[in-house]
Amino acid sequence: MLLLKQQALLQPPSGIADVLVHPLYWAALGCLGVQAVLWQRVLARHELSFAYPLNSLIYPATLAAGWFLFGEAVTLQRLAGSGVILIGIWVASSGPM
Repeated sequence: MLLLKQQALLQPPSGIADVLVHPLYWAALGCLGVQAVLWQRVLARHELSFAYPLNSLIYPATLAAGWFLFGEAVTLQRLAGSGVILIGIWVASSGPM
């Protein structure tokens, strides 16, 4: 998604053809393909109840990436939400296995 955000900032789309010919679009699709393969490998090795909560780490990571790469605002409300997510991941993954 970070690549798609960068593409949108560099070249606001005026049509579908503009999006489809941009290299960042294809790089983002490639990353999604790699993500799908890696996710299948994770699911083959771990229980879903352990693996899926870790998938929620994307929200705090995206908040940090948005701030670092694009200068987006990090408000107290967003930090609190990320904190709640991180606490939820910790609670969900720290029980008996």
